[in-house]
Amino acid sequence: MDIRNLIYAVFFVFCCESSIAQQTHFIYIQADGNQSFFVKLNDQFYNSSASGYVILPKLRDGCYKVKVGFPNSDGILQSFDCKVDKKDIGYLLKNSQRGWVLFNLQTSGITMAGAHDMNNPAPQVNENAFAALLSDATADPNQNTAKPIAVSLKEKPQVQLTYNSNCKEEASNEDFLELRKKMASSKKDQEMISEAERAFKHKCFTTDEIRNLSVLFLKDESKYNFFDAAYPHVSDGNFNSLQDQLTDDYYISRFRVMTNH
Repeated sequence: MDIRNLIYAVFFVFCCESSIAQQTHFIYIQADGNQSFFVKLNDQFYNSSASGYVILPKLRDGCYKVKVGFPNSDGILQSFDCKVDKKDIGYLLKNSQRGWVLFNLQTSGITMAGAHDMNNPAPQVNENAFAALLSDATADPNQNTAKPIAVSLKEKPQVQLTYNSNCKEEASNEDFLELRKKMASSKKDQEMISEAERAFKHKCFTTDEIRNLSVLFLKDESKYNFFDAAYPHVSDGNFNSLQDQLTDDYYISRFRVMTNH
């Protein structure tokens, strides 16, 4: 089974199981590329499985300081503020051009890493069984009042399709989620772009949706190529704002030429 399909399969199973336990929820974190990592939460460590995922179970509603570290990283932890609010959460852990981010698998929201904590040594990785990750959870987690730095998709307003002549029908939120799922399941950047191009033949997307999809690309070259494919299929006039997603001067210049900006 492809690892990205495994992500959604495991996430679906735990979504079903969580419906039984109404008072607690879990945070699921999958590292991009099956990278080994560990999580520190409330002074307790959780090691990733062999497939590169961690489940932080039995969490009550509240805000949590989730700290992520990697073997042989000199004890540096990436700190994320995550909020549990009456539902389970699934994240994809990615190293972007702006640093480590948590990509919300449900909303496409992006949580950037905060301050680094360099005073905690990495624990020894063990081979705990998947069930052990659940039983090790704290019964009464400490709630943190910090607010998450996240960009989430809200219900899309009605948009008058006047910006781009190639835009005949705007994609629904379900269309966007389906495209994101297909792109995240792809193994190569070009495969993700091809999935997007297939969707663009039938629907157009908002700039915010294109921005959220672009986080799946780690290199400026691939991100630019994705923007190039998406440009004729946007439903609003904010596409120029995507320039801040590029860091390489060469691709920034090409983006400006593409958008005549």
